[in-house]
Amino acid sequence: MEKKNIIEEALLISGKPINDNVLKIMSGDKTGSVHQNKEIDYLKQKMNNNLYVELIYILIHQVIKNEEKAKELYFKIIDHKDFLEGKLERNVGIEVAALDYLKNIVHFLKRPKIIEQNKLIGIAEKAVHDDTTGVYERGSFNVNLDAETNRALRYSQPLSLLFIDVDNFKMVNDLGGHATGDMALKKITSIISHTLRTVDRFYRYGGDEFICILPNINIQKAVVAAERICQAVEWYGHLSAWENRVHLTVSIGVAQLGLFQVQDAQTLVSKAD
Repeated sequence: MEKKNIIEEALLISGKPINDNVLKIMSGDKTGSVHQNKEIDYLKQKMNNNLYVELIYILIHQVIKNEEKAKELYFKIIDHKDFLEGKLERNVGIEVAALDYLKNIVHFLKRPKIIEQNKLIGIAEKAVHDDTTGVYERGSFNVNLDAETNRALRYSQPLSLLFIDVDNFKMVNDLGGHATGDMALKKITSIISHTLRTVDRFYRYGGDEFICILPNINIQKAVVAAERICQAVEWYGHLSAWENRVHLTVSIGVAQLGLFQVQDAQTLVSKAD
């Protein structure tokens, strides 16, 4: 998965990520191109006040579910930014203005810590990735699924889940040892990763089980994605055949939020499993 996905970004209704360029252009920290400004105008029309919920999330990684409050907070930070720049006679940036306003003016943040983003990405990579396969681990899945579920419900978007189980994996370990098993898992995760979109999230759930979160995808399209993964792994498994003794395949369960009484993250996982 790409590094930019480690620090979670907000998502548009289309399923595309909103990066901090939108925040910086809207706050005046950065001059946007004609194309970027048109995209922002489209966002304002399409998302209305939901856009400010996402901008606040990008800025401080906290969700304010009330759209009006998020919008009010955003513009108060912008006003504070203008005030600071008038006093200091230089651009202070949206991040500095937000930190000063939220910590010193309204006391919203109690003990904030400053860390450079590149260092944060390095820490996050180590903390949230599975050592064997390199994909996200289960703890990250639990946090991200809650966020994606809330977002899907808020925007009335589809959200699907793939629960993937490697077939006969015990036989791979028994015949080839754990080193062979680890190599098989690494190859399978590589195959699956290359079949997913950039906005999809892929996790090792435990042992030989994996999960994919598919934002803005209904169950019909999720089934197509699952079949594509099965075929890709089966093709590789038949080609390698692990010394002509084990043909690697996967089985995949599919579920969609909002269908068949699936209304929360826990039930979504259970249905897919």
